[in-house]
Amino acid sequence: MENFGEHKLVGRSPAFLDVLELTKRFSGCDATVLVQGETGTGKELVARAIHYLGARRNFPFIPVNCGALPDTLVESELFGHARGAFTDARDARRGLIAEAQGGTLFLDEIEVLTPKAQVALLRFLQDLEYRPVGGSVVRNANVRIVAASNANLGTLQSDGHFRKDLFFRLNVLSVDLPPLRERQSDVVFLAEIFLKRLAQQYCRPPKSLHLDAVSRLLSYAWPGNVRELENLIHREFLMTDGPMIHVHCLASLDARQN
Repeated sequence: MENFGEHKLVGRSPAFLDVLELTKRFSGCDATVLVQGETGTGKELVARAIHYLGARRNFPFIPVNCGALPDTLVESELFGHARGAFTDARDARRGLIAEAQGGTLFLDEIEVLTPKAQVALLRFLQDLEYRPVGGSVVRNANVRIVAASNANLGTLQSDGHFRKDLFFRLNVLSVDLPPLRERQSDVVFLAEIFLKRLAQQYCRPPKSLHLDAVSRLLSYAWPGNVRELENLIHREFLMTDGPMIHVHCLASLDARQN
């Protein structure tokens, strides 16, 4: 299997190994991929691995936070605009799709797209053609689409909160990232890897997990998933003077969860 560590995808639990196998398989084709999982599970890392392990690796990977796309300018942001297309359009501007030409357009938090934005994206996905706002020429896009969602889009479309036709366009290939609480055998493994990276990053002596820390790490539910674990280990590494990490802070976090 590929060296996924280069892409910061690390784990050895069966659930995560399944994700790595799908990531490798999906990198070998150009179909649209939908990556779903809780916040902090590594959706963008999977999207980047799909891109950089594939044939488009030498072309741009353009991440888009869909929650940051203003509804009034969503078409301009995606498709670009001609000079004078609207009041503030003093110059022509390439859109995100043009910037991703030849590569991958990663649409993160796609579940927050407004109905207007969903229609615009659906129209584009039907034939990968678009026209800049105020422009007269229809352009063809050579891009791969990878979308990610913190929510279950299947449930959202069933409830009427997400367009069914757009969901079907996005859900050609899919991968669901397991939360860290379902990857218990990876928790300590990941923590130790983070400690090694931090020692190298800060040029400091290596530090280890105390047995009490191991117990605390394994008993915690990790609502923030891998990102929460990485941030906690980072903080503990910097704040601990001795060679052993204790993560006493998890006791108070556990109390708050319960």
